[in-house]
Amino acid sequence: MKTALVIITLMGLAANLFGQSVYLKVTPVESKVKSSPNDQYKIYGSSGSFSKKIEREEVFNVTVKNMAPTTYEYTVEWMFMATAAGGGSKVDPFHAEEKKISLDKNANTTFEVASPKLESTHTHLSFQSGRDTFTGLKFAGYVVRVKLGDRILAVEASDVFLKRKFQDPKAKWGVTEELDATKKKSSR
Repeated sequence: MKTALVIITLMGLAANLFGQSVYLKVTPVESKVKSSPNDQYKIYGSSGSFSKKIEREEVFNVTVKNMAPTTYEYTVEWMFMATAAGGGSKVDPFHAEEKKISLDKNANTTFEVASPKLESTHTHLSFQSGRDTFTGLKFAGYVVRVKLGDRILAVEASDVFLKRKFQDPKAKWGVTEELDATKKKSSR
């Protein structure tokens, strides 16, 4: 029994020596939503049709703490996800960045991360039986992870499925192609 405890303790210390003790916290700060024109719908004639353009930006604070007994240089990566404004289940990455940080033992840092603006349009055509059309993209989540070399040490995400997916080092990271909002056209 004592041998098992000693082995477990040594394994914990060895993991700590190799930089695996890192704390990651992502805190939403605000959602910046801007509607045009001047938070009003643009009315088309007397038909009761209108259109509203919406721009949205998400802002987060990312906190990383080195809990290892020595200084390490970490890579912090973040990726924002988007989906079609009119619905749909496909979630695609639309922006990814990274930042290198060096932290002494027990040191931490906090920095702000902002997504690029996403645009969508809500159009209501009353002369077509009250049909609503949504075009463009809307925010669908985020993933933030901390790496030491090629090893992923910590992952935080807006939902458990994204977190689980991007804990795998084989998961495709980054934006592979520009999202085309016109292809994502959908109506309700």
